[in-house]
Amino acid sequence: MEKIYKISTLCDDEYIEIEERCFDSLTIISSRQSDFQYLTKEPAVVETSEDGGFEYPDYIWYPVPLISERFKRVLDNNGIDNVFYKPVYIEDELLEKRTMYWLAVFDAIECLDYEKSLKDEELEWSYEKVVINPLKTGRYKVFKCSEINEQDIFFKEDIVRELESLDLKGVRFDEI
Repeated sequence: MEKIYKISTLCDDEYIEIEERCFDSLTIISSRQSDFQYLTKEPAVVETSEDGGFEYPDYIWYPVPLISERFKRVLDNNGIDNVFYKPVYIEDELLEKRTMYWLAVFDAIECLDYEKSLKDEELEWSYEKVVINPLKTGRYKVFKCSEINEQDIFFKEDIVRELESLDLKGVRFDEI
């Protein structure tokens, strides 16, 4: 049975942060699957916050998933085609630096294993333990689970191994 992993960010003071006021436009257009039709491929520009560090991670989760060019290259090279990408430039005015990332909106599919997953007793829309049924994922190697409200992104093992071989910054993959 193929293993499934969830991606997480590594919090570290050395990594950049995005200016809080820049979140609104990105969050509105990408946080809900129902708003997908409003996305355009026109680049967005966001600024770094003075609160963050100077290191650029390969994955930024909050408020939307932003991936680096080399992260995207792995997905492209593996034929991952269930993703809508929007270019996002992150500008650091202090360093006079502009770095391109990709806002990545992944398809959400019905793949939750209800028998093995454990609902959170306090938060009815959340799960303490999420288990994905790999038989329901079909050809998808990277996806979101439509039955849960979390913004978690799941990866199959072969993609995780390739991404881990790049020694990505600010990224962790946890087997679920």
